[in-house]
Amino acid sequence: MSKRKTYKELKAAIKKGDIETVKNKLDGFDVNFMPFTGSPLLVYAIEAKQDDIGEMLVQKGADVNAEGWASDCPIMNAIESKLPKTVEAICQDPNLEAKGMMVIPNTGSASVTVLRTEKNDALIDLAQKTGHPQIIESVYNQRIRSLERKAEEIKENAWICPNKRSAKVSQQAQALKQVRNRNLKQFKP
Repeated sequence: MSKRKTYKELKAAIKKGDIETVKNKLDGFDVNFMPFTGSPLLVYAIEAKQDDIGEMLVQKGADVNAEGWASDCPIMNAIESKLPKTVEAICQDPNLEAKGMMVIPNTGSASVTVLRTEKNDALIDLAQKTGHPQIIESVYNQRIRSLERKAEEIKENAWICPNKRSAKVSQQAQALKQVRNRNLKQFKP
């Protein structure tokens, strides 16, 4: 069977929410295959609001940074579509890049950093707008892990004041943990 035909069958199964067919068709198929005019399967799963299938695709190695035909960012679309399992899987993926994302200091009273996309939407703000605690926590946790990794890299690789620079990034991670905890309290009974 051709890759294009399998791809079309996978798209149809994703649209229907047929996770068993998707599992079977993915056996031996490149989860990241994309024809010239198509979008990645992960993008289709998110567009179809198929949370379990999106999560499974990420676990099977779907490229969490791959954009669709309309340059859709999977993490942003998964947050906007309120797909907690897919968001968590993407946030846990070590290959999630800060492609097109920058750390911008918050101008509020707390010295907290947020992840902003090139469209200047904060992923954390976007997650909070969903009102979905699991999505909010996943996005915060991903950002905290990213800051903690950055602090370790600075400590290991920086030549000039590595401890001071690493401590500053660690403080940002701690401040973000406090903000996360405060924001999640509103969802607890």
